[in-house]
Amino acid sequence: MSEFKKWHDIGGLHNVLKYLKMLQSRCGATPPTVRYRAKIKLHGTNAGVRLDSEGAHFQSRNRDLSLEADNSGFYAWASQYDWQCVRDLGEYVLVIYGEWAGPGVNGKTSLKDIPEKTFFIFGAEMTNPDGAVDKYFDEDELHGLLSLLAQCDNPPPYKVLPWAPDSEIAIDLNSAVDVAKLQNLANDMVEQVEVCDPYVKETFGVEGNGEGYVWYADVNGVFDPKLLFKAKGAKHQGKKAKVAVEVDVEVLKSIEEFVETFVTTPRCEQGLTEACGDEFDIKKTGVFIGWVCKDVAKESKDELETSDLTWKQVSAEVVRAARTWYLEGVQRV
Repeated sequence: MSEFKKWHDIGGLHNVLKYLKMLQSRCGATPPTVRYRAKIKLHGTNAGVRLDSEGAHFQSRNRDLSLEADNSGFYAWASQYDWQCVRDLGEYVLVIYGEWAGPGVNGKTSLKDIPEKTFFIFGAEMTNPDGAVDKYFDEDELHGLLSLLAQCDNPPPYKVLPWAPDSEIAIDLNSAVDVAKLQNLANDMVEQVEVCDPYVKETFGVEGNGEGYVWYADVNGVFDPKLLFKAKGAKHQGKKAKVAVEVDVEVLKSIEEFVETFVTTPRCEQGLTEACGDEFDIKKTGVFIGWVCKDVAKESKDELETSDLTWKQVSAEVVRAARTWYLEGVQRV
């Protein structure tokens, strides 16, 4: 069986800009001109269908699933269907990535009111026998790839996330003026989606708030995962910030301000889902704290550097805040 293949980690626009500055400093690479387009970011749980010569395998954000170790019922749903009509893969591996969302899966947006849980596909990648990505399929190509599923005896139902209307923009990432245009567009779109998710409203006739957007980068016709960035509304941000899309990270003046910025309710709720299966159980306190610490450490590197702080300085307070949040939940149930 092929190895688990995780979808790309996605940071903010400021992470993209820092990465490009690093490339410019190390090897003189000028930041490129990019065609950015956005897809709605649904508030569910990451899921994937991995196809290889042995069959179909089902996964969450971080692990392979089974009926005994499922994730919000995705394995139980996906394993009912035939996925093998997509392609004769040989030594290649195809992973279809999406968001498993709907009633009972992170009920913080309008998705909680759609008729049933649904697999919303946002991309697919083909890896070669060496494990390197050989081909990325975006929304423009997914329909053709997935049309082969219709030939299966028992094809799965799914939806392909489209490009968000009016989101396409050509940006010279070496231009501060162009970057500001992208930042303003992304922030405006987040502000609107916090009022009403246009995709859910159009698709299901359900009106209510949404989570945000993921912005995909096309450089000379080639998808570049290093330039992906996400923009989420205030109710869903793991980090407390003045605006959804930052170009420069804020300098945090103290350890207390750091903890307040990063140990937020949305981050803790995500940890509750991913680490504890949405269950407050005193026996899982350590697992929850470990997830929060790992997530904060991963996402706060720029802020620690800018604020002249170290993880060693802040970690004990992160643990304390995470433990307090979780144990308060244990007491409520």
